[in-house]
Amino acid sequence: MFTERDGPPTASELDARTVECRLRRRAEAVKRDELEEALSRIDSQRDLTAADRDRLERLADDIIDDLLESTEAAFERPANSEDEAARAVAERFDLDAPSR
Repeated sequence: MFTERDGPPTASELDARTVECRLRRRAEAVKRDELEEALSRIDSQRDLTAADRDRLERLADDIIDDLLESTEAAFERPANSEDEAARAVAERFDLDAPSR
């Protein structure tokens, strides 16, 4: 639910857990879009097996997990820096904007 000022919270108002969840959702959306496009291109050149598709999907999942691991680790620091990390990540990835 939004505050009285009407609208979603800004980056400076987001807590670490919200930022972490939004960042994960954004990364998953990008992964899904890019993977769909890549699979389509590859499939047009040659038939992909189900095993090939699974391998590529796992690769994309691993890339997302590796990229987000250090960011998520920043939120495990003491509370003072947790808020600062949340603001920095939210601003960097424009996470106060509506999700895709």
